[in-house]
Order: sequence, then structure tokens, then C-alpha cells
Amino acid sequence: MENLRTIKSRLKTIGSIIKVVNSMKMVATVKLAKVNNTHRQAKVCSSMLSDMLWKAMRECALGKLPEQSPWIKRCLLYQTYQCKPLIIVLSTNQGFCGSFNQCILNVASELIGRHDRAYVEVFGKIGRAAITQRKPTVMEGESHQEIRSVSEHARYLSELAVEYIINHGVDSVFVVSGKFENILVQRGQVSTLLPVECNFEPSEIVKIEGDVWEFLNDILRMYLYETCVGLVTEHLVAEYSARVMTLDASVRNANDMFDRLQLQCNRIRQDRITQELTEIVSSIECML
Repeated sequence: MENLRTIKSRLKTIGSIIKVVNSMKMVATVKLAKVNNTHRQAKVCSSMLSDMLWKAMRECALGKLPEQSPWIKRCLLYQTYQCKPLIIVLSTNQGFCGSFNQCILNVASELIGRHDRAYVEVFGKIGRAAITQRKPTVMEGESHQEIRSVSEHARYLSELAVEYIINHGVDSVFVVSGKFENILVQRGQVSTLLPVECNFEPSEIVKIEGDVWEFLNDILRMYLYETCVGLVTEHLVAEYSARVMTLDASVRNANDMFDRLQLQCNRIRQDRITQELTEIVSSIECML
């Protein structure tokens, strides 16, 4: 049986761990509420830009676009094959997410396995280390640290996709990220960022004044940016949700362990008190 000093030391350590984990849970909860609001706004904006892009494409003849805009054609004309895609993987820089990182890595590994000539861009320390270990023979792109703000991250992703389309001859861009199902379930998903799958259903007439290429260039970049904002924020919502649930379970387990140790400590203390009282009574009886 452990002595009283050892149990008290363990109680102190577990108490400190509970305080730290509770603080981490509080931070994740605040971040979740903040990014969830941004995600709802991004979805509305992305839907509006998508509808505007579809209507503009319906009125534009892509074959008449000038020669300086071949990347726009590749972005808007959906191909039935992907011979050289760009795969962007969004992971995390830290753990405490349960199986969230593992779900994303499984989806990413399966997608990379289907495209031998793919470029791979990985964001996050955990994803970078795991994918390098699993698929060391893929065509290497860049590996990045976590970018601070959502807007900065989304802008970088959208510009990265356009850069690969223009400079590397990429014909499609996939994003592997987290998907929020509910507070208890988060999984990995694959989203097709480019080319844009447009819906040519009948819509109201849109008249484009001025340079058609400049208009499509601007609206396409705006659409890519807002789509990336939606993907990044949904990924963060799933990550923070998984972290909150994991930390909550950790706090409950730590509290249960603390209660058991406290009970054991009380029992040992009571046994010692009882033993001392018994020795005192026995000594008094022997003296009478």
C-alpha cells in the first residue's frame, strides 16, 4: 500500500493537471464560439459568389476569352480526369483532439495513394510528420506552420491554388480538412476547390460591362477566397469541437482519479489515527 506522503504528492500533481486542462478547455470553447460565427458568415458569402459566378459563366463564352487567361478556363471548365492534382492537407499543430487528426490523415493518405504524381502541401506539424512517414515518395510541395488568422490563411490558400494552376500545370486542387458533423462527431473530408463545378440551370440574365477577363478574374479570386474561408473555419470548428470533448473527458477522468486518491488518503489517515488511539488505550490499560 502506498504511504500517505506519496498519495498527497499525487493529489497535488493531479490537481495542477486539472487546472491546466480546464484552462485549455476554456480557451478552446471561446475559440470555437468565435470561429463558428465566422464560418456561418463565410458560407452565406460563398453561396452568393458561387451563384454570381454561375450566372456570369452562363452569359460568357469561355472560348472567346483572351489568350492571357488560360488559367481561368482551366478553373472553370471541369475535367473528368485529374492527371496532376494539388492536394492541400489541413491538420493541427497540437494534439488533444482524440481521433480527429487520425481521420484527416487516413483520408489524405487514401487520396495521395490514388494520385502518384500529385503535389502535396501540408499545413500543421502533426499532418506533416505523419504524411512524410506514410508517403515519403510523393512529389514534395511545401510544408507550412499554422498561419495566425483565418483571413490570412484563406488568402494564402487561394493564392497558392492559383499559383499551382498557372506555374505548375495543375489541373485540379483538392483540400483535405476536418468536417463538423455535430459536437460529438468530426471526420475528414475531401473538397474540390478547383476546377469550379458550375451549374448551368436557367437563371436571370447578367450583363457584364467592361473587360470580361478582368471581371471573371476578380470574381473567381473572390470566390476562391471565400470558399477557403469556409473550409478553414469548418476545419477549425471541427478541431475545436474535438478538443473540447477530449479535454472534457480528460477533466472527468482526472476528477475521478482525484476523488479515489482523496478517499484512499482519508482511509490511510483514519487508519493511522485509529491505530494511535488503540495504542494509547492499550498503554493506559497496561498501566492500571
